[in-house]
Amino acid sequence: RVGRMLTVVAIGPLTNVAQALELDATALADIGRLVVMGGAVDVPGNVTPTAEFNMHVDPEAADRVVAAGLPLELVPLDVTQRVILARAALDTALERAPQRLADFVSTFTRFAFRVEAAADHPGLTLHDPLAVGVALSPSFVTFERVRLEIGADGETRRRPGPPNCRVALAVEAERFVPWFLERLCRASSS
Repeated sequence: RVGRMLTVVAIGPLTNVAQALELDATALADIGRLVVMGGAVDVPGNVTPTAEFNMHVDPEAADRVVAAGLPLELVPLDVTQRVILARAALDTALERAPQRLADFVSTFTRFAFRVEAAADHPGLTLHDPLAVGVALSPSFVTFERVRLEIGADGETRRRPGPPNCRVALAVEAERFVPWFLERLCRASSS
């Protein structure tokens, strides 16, 4: 066990994390941080008016994880929806990348950019990359300590009482996007 040095990042429904806790309630007791991409605290959801996809898929698991007393840091739609990757920014960054990487990323993202453009979105929303970025450098976001619960419909609700997690409610998107692009292009250049 690596204990407090370990940061776990969950970028999907929390079914697997809840199952790990069921198998061994102490399995995650000593981790340093559990960074979760999910929830919609003070903004509308993306699958229902109040629920974000990851919480909506398995709300019981999400609520068990939120209530487990882990060092939870939630990176919800409140911040992820503010982190937009414009096609022009990606193209500029890929000019510095190895050709094979640039070709792969361009091909991989072409359809996603078309879908977003058809929906009048200015670019790709970096939901999961932001959660990973927060795991590596929490300074990209401002956290608030709150008490949350996940409702049966996947709604992420504030509740009175002692805080059970830290929720990112502000983000420095203008600092994160260049940081992300620099790492994306550098990561495969060796």
